[in-house]
Amino acid sequence: MISAKDADVSIEYITSFKLMNFYRKSSDFEALDTILKNNGIIRNYQPLHSKVYIFDEKQAIITSGNLTNGGLNTNYKYGVLIKDENNVGSVMQDFYDIFNSCITGKISFEKIENAQKIIQDTPREKQVKFKPLQYEEDENDVFDIGLFPIVENLTGWKLEVFNCLDSIKNRTFSLEEAYAFEDILSDKYPNNHNIKDKIRQQLQYLRDLGLTPIFVSRLYSTRKLPF
Repeated sequence: MISAKDADVSIEYITSFKLMNFYRKSSDFEALDTILKNNGIIRNYQPLHSKVYIFDEKQAIITSGNLTNGGLNTNYKYGVLIKDENNVGSVMQDFYDIFNSCITGKISFEKIENAQKIIQDTPREKQVKFKPLQYEEDENDVFDIGLFPIVENLTGWKLEVFNCLDSIKNRTFSLEEAYAFEDILSDKYPNNHNIKDKIRQQLQYLRDLGLTPIFVSRLYSTRKLPF
């Protein structure tokens, strides 16, 4: 797509950035890097499962095919090409409702690099499983490969907040439950007087690193997530 597009055409892309997708190689770090290097914008919306392609506000394709060689060329897929201006406009409206949503995060080179390090340090054999989830989850929501590669590649606030979240018995929680760690984090960072804001900021980062779909899925579904 990048080689075919004009220089002044930008790519705006929404993906479901989950560590298990990269671990199973159903998502590709290099592809995301390529989009960013060509001035594209990538947003992370973890509940995403749709495959929609929009071209120049004139055509749209809704299909079961992933943006891969197999998904578009060799696997048996089914899709619909839309050329009607009003229908394309409706698809675009849906796209930008998600793209600009307050619960949709921005993927950067830093987040891709951090996620790559975690995957590189993860053994190919599954050794450790997280506690059972209490909701019906997508199989890729759970990064059940163990905590070691995660804690080895997080530092500072990100690591402290992740450790706090991992101590919660249930795999879903409210924002207020995350704020319950305010006193613990205040002891670690006594000079920071905006602990709740910092917790919320780190939740954003961990979400967009692909680490917290199991933590925030209930908040997504109830639209209570404040970031």
